[in-house]
Amino acid sequence: MIDQRRLIKAKHLSWVLTGLFLILTACSTMMGLAPVKESTERISDWLIVPVFYATNRVRNTDSNAIDYIEQKNDKGLLFGIKNIIIPYPASPSLAHDTMEHMGWQSIHLQNPLPPGEVPPILQEHKMPDQEFSAAQMVKAFDKYYGITGSDEAVLFIHGCCATYKTSMERAAKLTVQMGAPVVVYDWVSPIGFTHYLANETLAEQSYDDFCKFLDAVAKYVPPANTTLIGHSMGAAFVDEALVRRFQRTYGGQVLPKYREIILSQPDIDARSYLKHDKHIVSQAEKTRIFMVLDDSRLKASSLAHGRFERLGRPGPLLSNLCQLDKQDIIDMTITGIGHNLPYNFIASMHRTGTINEEGYKAIRKEPHLFVLEKTTKIQE
Repeated sequence: MIDQRRLIKAKHLSWVLTGLFLILTACSTMMGLAPVKESTERISDWLIVPVFYATNRVRNTDSNAIDYIEQKNDKGLLFGIKNIIIPYPASPSLAHDTMEHMGWQSIHLQNPLPPGEVPPILQEHKMPDQEFSAAQMVKAFDKYYGITGSDEAVLFIHGCCATYKTSMERAAKLTVQMGAPVVVYDWVSPIGFTHYLANETLAEQSYDDFCKFLDAVAKYVPPANTTLIGHSMGAAFVDEALVRRFQRTYGGQVLPKYREIILSQPDIDARSYLKHDKHIVSQAEKTRIFMVLDDSRLKASSLAHGRFERLGRPGPLLSNLCQLDKQDIIDMTITGIGHNLPYNFIASMHRTGTINEEGYKAIRKEPHLFVLEKTTKIQE
């Protein structure tokens, strides 16, 4: 009997140690995968882009500027618009009329700033930074949407471990590439990959608010004119919201389709997604999943989740994902982009249905699988 008890305790200890090993290994891997910081060295030209946002972070009362801290606001979402400065894009070329309609402004520096520094935004904005109530947000965005003359709007949900500043900069870059008004859903996500599991829990705690927000947006911008973009863990917001939305059809409700659903390097369990992907795809004119098959961050995420495949790194499940009409898979492995948001590839595929720029082209390998290949040597 004693030996039996010892054997059971030994097995339990073995399971605990194995679990701890997996978690520690994953965290150790993630700690070495700090976000890549884009160099600002030798940049003379900058672009100021107004970005609308909804955030569940707490307002930074120590700052005179609009800013938010890494703390969840239990009182609900806060709204606003803020002008964000980013490096002037190498592509696409920006027409004067486009910049005028979108409210973008350019800055040219005679002497580039040291690496890591950005110029202050001193000039007067066409759309000043401002915080809104929910009703004011709707009115302001509706007015801006009309001014731009765009036939679509983009709702962007960032991934884990991103500050307010980072998520806004990503939204600004996405705005320029897509050439359409963007609203970013900014959820509190403490930086540092040791906080990965905390980020996952905070995301789950935010799903209800996001679903309500998505429904509210649909009342003013029709789904047919809306593109949803979720990056990494942000893709889980889109997945969860659309699973819930599809359940309405059980009562006979007819769902208007979204213009496009884009899941970029999605940090979602691939097997779970495959159980309901036909329901997701049925809610959009087109669904696209961008992935990097050797994505090291999703490899770490897989390890932390018991070695199960993630949607952005599906392994042997890739062929299963290529079975649905109106769902395309774009394999970007050759680009070496890793886990970074592929702004230009997303925009190119969205506009033209293919990619043929910046030294890459998309080759259709199967009816719903595109693989990027190099066309010219990329200068280092």
